[in-house]
Amino acid sequence: MRRGRRRARRRSFLRRTLRHPFSLTIASVFLTLAAVELLFLSENLRLAVRPVIRWAHATNDPAGSIQYDEKVGVRLSEIPGEIGFWTSRHGWLFKNELRGNNFGFSDPKNFSPRKRDPDLFRFIVMGDSFTANLYLNRAWPEVVHQGLADEGVEIYNMAIDGSGVPTWWRILKNVIIKEDFEADAIVLAICCDNMHRHHYWLSDTNYRAHDAPPQLAIFYDSGDDYSMESIRTPDDYSAVDQVGGWPVFEGSLPGHDEMRALVMAQEEWEFPFVLSLLRPLLARFRSQSTVGNQCPRGHQFSNESFLKMIDDFKDFSRQRGIPLYGIDIASAEDFETAVDLFEFDEAIDFSPMNTMGENHVLPIDGHWNEEGARVVGETLTPVFREWARAR
Repeated sequence: MRRGRRRARRRSFLRRTLRHPFSLTIASVFLTLAAVELLFLSENLRLAVRPVIRWAHATNDPAGSIQYDEKVGVRLSEIPGEIGFWTSRHGWLFKNELRGNNFGFSDPKNFSPRKRDPDLFRFIVMGDSFTANLYLNRAWPEVVHQGLADEGVEIYNMAIDGSGVPTWWRILKNVIIKEDFEADAIVLAICCDNMHRHHYWLSDTNYRAHDAPPQLAIFYDSGDDYSMESIRTPDDYSAVDQVGGWPVFEGSLPGHDEMRALVMAQEEWEFPFVLSLLRPLLARFRSQSTVGNQCPRGHQFSNESFLKMIDDFKDFSRQRGIPLYGIDIASAEDFETAVDLFEFDEAIDFSPMNTMGENHVLPIDGHWNEEGARVVGETLTPVFREWARAR
């Protein structure tokens, strides 16, 4: 009898608990999440929420389209390849020629250390992917070049994708000074974390040496030592150490269906999928809360070898009477510190141009498309004109 009453009381308590609004709310949340997770088992639905994007390139040069270069870290092959930007939502957004000039830079014109006309005013521009724009038919420096060509002004684009101050210093020492380039002004188009990047290079051939699938590899030498002695070559890395990103193809880029099959086969989906969508937000919050504890970023601007690189830029500018200009080309970190360190003859905060809207940038990736590069170039053309006339 007592046992029966206890069972009855337990059943009554369980019924009251399950009927409680809080319990119903919890149950509803779990049922909703379960339903959503079942829905996201559909690949198309997942891609609609979080599309996959890939840069890719194809090479016709046995040595690779993107080659290691001991002078500056990387050079582009003069043998034309192909580069493209692919998204699972839109397919191939573009496929353009991938080709370097006679010095391995992405500028479409060949460089000559000596000016063809002594009255010609020559700018040399250094920067990263927002300036190299090796995936576009016309990077923004070429837009400026074409806009001022009839006025006796030319722009040499020596930007390197993914580079920063140490790489620009290597260009200064190993290209401009060593080859005795005639220059009338140097422009540093600073973006993102350029002030925090170390010596750097790319290679689409290094994976092949380790019997691994060919793809792009990006190397950063980390730590506080920015001296040339700290640099390791690609041969010093094993395949495990390398960071791959771009698929590389032989000859030409594949069609949309082949590319989709390749990317989807490599894509790993995370479950619970809804929670995985929150991971980028949590990672961003964590990086913002810990950035002050990262030694390289905290000590970089007091590092002797790093500051010596900046002094070399200033010495070159003063000894040759060549002005040094700075542009915050796209939301650069520590741009004000860069202005103080480099002591630019003039500096321009151009970062708002990075928020021009979806018609001017690539979806998700955020780099400028053809229209964006045109707008940036045309906006900066009068600035370069004023700098040229000031001399």
